[in-house]
Amino acid sequence: MRRSVEARRYVGFRVGAVEYALPIEMVVQVVQPLAIIEAPGAVREAVGLARFREAVIPVVDLRIRFRTAVAGTSSKWLIIRSEVDAIALVVDVVTAVFGTPHDETRAAPAATGDALGCEVLGIIARGSATVLLIDLRGLVQLAHGKSRLSPPVRKPLPGSSDRG
Repeated sequence: MRRSVEARRYVGFRVGAVEYALPIEMVVQVVQPLAIIEAPGAVREAVGLARFREAVIPVVDLRIRFRTAVAGTSSKWLIIRSEVDAIALVVDVVTAVFGTPHDETRAAPAATGDALGCEVLGIIARGSATVLLIDLRGLVQLAHGKSRLSPPVRKPLPGSSDRG
């Protein structure tokens, strides 16, 4: 008898031509872009601050971080939780909320995260799309005023498979 595998839920989003995902428990809300207050001296990707639910939160533009074309003002913001407070991530489009069994997440090649400036925890095959599951700890540090990203620390996802 085959036992059932608990599915993890993710929020998918696109930056440029690439689809990414975050665990749904990290995402507070998807919102239309808010007014940005410039933050002098911030790194380029940390485009400023915004008011969200009576708090002032940092805004990180993933289109700049991932070196894709910033297509005008057409974007969505993912408000995510961090250890300190909420952070707004600017993305091109939010694609879907989806689930996938733990055992269907594959390990990512080690150099993948280095190219993005954040760690890629795994790769999820979703229909014909390949979705990169990313760890935003380095971007959280960036949003909180650190000018350099920490080197990625590779940690497997609970229940993930290292199959190729």
